[in-house]
Amino acid sequence: EATLHVSDCQWHPHNLYLQILSEAGVLGLVFFIVMIGYIFLKALQASRALYWRDNIALILTFVLFFPIQTYSQAFGQAKNFFVWTVVGFVLAKIRDALAHDKMN
Repeated sequence: EATLHVSDCQWHPHNLYLQILSEAGVLGLVFFIVMIGYIFLKALQASRALYWRDNIALILTFVLFFPIQTYSQAFGQAKNFFVWTVVGFVLAKIRDALAHDKMN
């Protein structure tokens, strides 16, 4: 007799980009990739502005949005609070670094 093991893991692709594509379509994925590219370029610019002394924004952006990694559901799970909080932290670090660069 065969049994089906049911787990707490819901049916989703376990990849952030595939999930954005399946739930928001091609246009949503394009906008999402543009947003990530913008954050990554600003993090790179902030790291250069600080002469590579503070790379945390760049490293966190790369770690969070690395394309070949498993990912929990992008929408609707409590764990995503931490992911998007880190994105906010990255954006704050970028803003501080670029403001510091303008002052110098």
